[in-house]
Amino acid sequence: MLDVKLKEQTVAIPIGEQKIIGTLAGATEAKTPLLILLHGFHGSRDELAIKGTEEGIYSRMARILAEVGYASLRIDFRGSGNSDGAWEDNTFDSQRDDAVAVIDWVRRQNHFSFSKLILVGWSQGGYIAGCAATKRPDLDGIALLAPTVHPRKTFRHLVGEKVRTCSALSDPDRLVSAEFPWGTKIQIKARFFHDLPEVPPVLEQSGFAGAMLVVAAINDRVIFPQPTVSEIWLRRHSGPKQLAVINTDHVFGVMEGPEEFDHQLMPALLNWLVTRF
Repeated sequence: MLDVKLKEQTVAIPIGEQKIIGTLAGATEAKTPLLILLHGFHGSRDELAIKGTEEGIYSRMARILAEVGYASLRIDFRGSGNSDGAWEDNTFDSQRDDAVAVIDWVRRQNHFSFSKLILVGWSQGGYIAGCAATKRPDLDGIALLAPTVHPRKTFRHLVGEKVRTCSALSDPDRLVSAEFPWGTKIQIKARFFHDLPEVPPVLEQSGFAGAMLVVAAINDRVIFPQPTVSEIWLRRHSGPKQLAVINTDHVFGVMEGPEEFDHQLMPALLNWLVTRF
């Protein structure tokens, strides 16, 4: 087993005049796949804390991946975590651009020798992974974990139709306040709601032919109904694809502990990786 603490390093990835901060875990010089982990809305690179542990969803995922021989790079989108920028400036397009910048940076590192490059995204990060694949269709694969499918519908559910519609008609730079059903309060520029996509991109139109995994959480109350809505992603891709249905909620049960994450989400992801890569 790899000692991840000795194999982790913080990296700074330039995008214009700003920097995206990430954590690279696992062996960077081995011919192994690299998984780039994209966090969800209002998240950060370690992601949601797992009860009873000192890890988040992505820091634990990175450790488990390293233990079985995969490298990973988990990033903070601009305005999140330790990356440059203001969170209220986030849009779907800006996060897509961040993901593309990270892909391009990895490919410029001559000392890396990764055999495959795979995007992994959770929730909104899953949608962003799909969008980034349309810009970099030579990616080897994408894994979408409880991914957003219809952003406009999702945010109508999360913040209410009045907030979403009024924001979409407001000055793009106006700050909008909203509260999610679980109590999280946010402020973000109205531009975010101006740019909300309606449906997933059609992956085959971009030339992306890599493998795709979609993980549907059957008890998801953020992206629902499941697995029906997740199947829409499969219909947007003509290449190799797989749907894995797991018996968890949107956050893979981590509010109660690591059991569902360890025994449902990670086996679904690892089985796909072993089969495809």
